[in-house]
Amino acid sequence: ARIVTAARHELRVWELKQPMATAITAMPCEIGNIMPSPDGQQVALDCKDGSVRVWGRGTGSVAQVHSHAVFAYGVQWVKGMICSGGFVDGHVVCSNPDGTGLRTLDSGTNRIMTLTASPDHDFLVFASGDGRVWRYDERLQELYVHSQVYRLAISPDGRLLASCALDGTLSVYDLANHHLIAHV
Repeated sequence: ARIVTAARHELRVWELKQPMATAITAMPCEIGNIMPSPDGQQVALDCKDGSVRVWGRGTGSVAQVHSHAVFAYGVQWVKGMICSGGFVDGHVVCSNPDGTGLRTLDSGTNRIMTLTASPDHDFLVFASGDGRVWRYDERLQELYVHSQVYRLAISPDGRLLASCALDGTLSVYDLANHHLIAHV
């Protein structure tokens, strides 16, 4: 088994046998978040300089795929694309791992707070700085409002979405039937 971790300027793959870790390569940026691809062959990472990069397991190379103004925050794999949130520009940017097929989603605000992919990696959910929670598959759809969201989670069957906020509230949304179930 393998675990992928990131520190400020390095990416490591840990083998759960000796040796425990191997330094892959020095990273050209300070890493914020990482997300392995569903097939485990690549790792997407966001950087504090706004760049979003991908590391290829087969080649060991690191390449920039897209970028945000100032700071990228959060990275997910959706339908084979790498999607990331702009913590200052308010955009979600998605592209293929080679940087082609660039798509930019404008949330209408200046900040993406968090994002998560569905269990099958077929759609993305994100929260913007104005409290709106969005779904993106082939189109952008506003789901509900929950102020100060800092975490999102989708149930393993992809039917329920939970959001929690800095004020301690929790919302649960039924993705299958398109309605808010609870807000406590």
